[in-house]
Amino acid sequence: MEKPRSDAWIEAMERFRGSLIRMHDKSMLSNTKRVKGQVALINDGIDLQDFNTYRFAQCTGVSYCSSDISNGDPWWKSTNGHGTIMANMISRINPWVQLEVIKVQSSPSYVHGDGARSMSPRSAADAINAAVVRGADIISMSWTITDVGFRMSVLSDSASNVDGDKRRADENDLKLLQSAIDDAVKGDKRLLICSAADDVRLNGDNTFPYSQAPELILRMGSTGPQANRDLGSGSGGSITYYLPGNQVAEDRRPHSAKPVVYYNGSSVSTALAAGLASLIMYCCHCLHSCQAGAEYENCAKALRSHANMRKAFNSINRYFEWKDDEKIVPVWGPFGDKSSMLDKATNSEDKIKVLKELVACLCLDIK
Repeated sequence: MEKPRSDAWIEAMERFRGSLIRMHDKSMLSNTKRVKGQVALINDGIDLQDFNTYRFAQCTGVSYCSSDISNGDPWWKSTNGHGTIMANMISRINPWVQLEVIKVQSSPSYVHGDGARSMSPRSAADAINAAVVRGADIISMSWTITDVGFRMSVLSDSASNVDGDKRRADENDLKLLQSAIDDAVKGDKRLLICSAADDVRLNGDNTFPYSQAPELILRMGSTGPQANRDLGSGSGGSITYYLPGNQVAEDRRPHSAKPVVYYNGSSVSTALAAGLASLIMYCCHCLHSCQAGAEYENCAKALRSHANMRKAFNSINRYFEWKDDEKIVPVWGPFGDKSSMLDKATNSEDKIKVLKELVACLCLDIK
């Protein structure tokens, strides 16, 4: 079997998105309530005018930047554009998403350099707590925060950054972050997804949020052009899955004269994973709203569990019998096939039957 390029992943999901949108447009899901998967996007805010809603996606938000006291740094303005990119990657896969945009304080990174930014641990802790309070089904974190020991070893040449007061402040802020992560994963009531550091010096043991709850957080790495692991994501032992994150083109805008922009990094993979996870939940909600049975609503709730979402992602792998790498998620199998079947079906009953088959495949092992 010929190995597909990574862009086959995006293309398959866009075809499925189109098939499902056409069902809505033709009122074949007319009984579907406006139930949306709620995704908390913890990042540097989003620029609302650049957010692709696909006519369905909605967003609200809050800012935990210290400068927001005077409303000068609100959630609807992205500090560096990163949050906007992540939001568009999520809605690209699931245009019915309800985004809870939670903006955090960031500053230039002295660890990674090259224009990278570092999230404030205290601000990130506040953001995670807010996501829990707001009842998010999924918390998407396309960033990492290094532990104090590693950070200080990198900055050892700069006395101003390693004095005792600075170290104690960092440690106290990280304790707040650790506590917030512990509360978020408690009871396995919501799905946490984070990214790899894209730094070969770093692994899951010295980066938050993953290091605080490695058995309860999905950590995403990126694939290269041929759906292979990108070595830049670091050690595969701490990566749960690999999704596209190498030269991922932004979605096409029919009336835009601007050139297509390409994005790299496991942060992109994380946003795509959040979109995929929320889309699977949304398909379950659709079937429940169409009176297909209460079990679909129960399945949507069960998918908030880390273990159950892993089962769903693994089912994608089994469907395609992808034996090259079990950590690759070959969506071009089930979503590609079902998209074609949805387009060929001529009435709502047949289309809903196809949707049932997809959900049955993904949720086979979920109780």
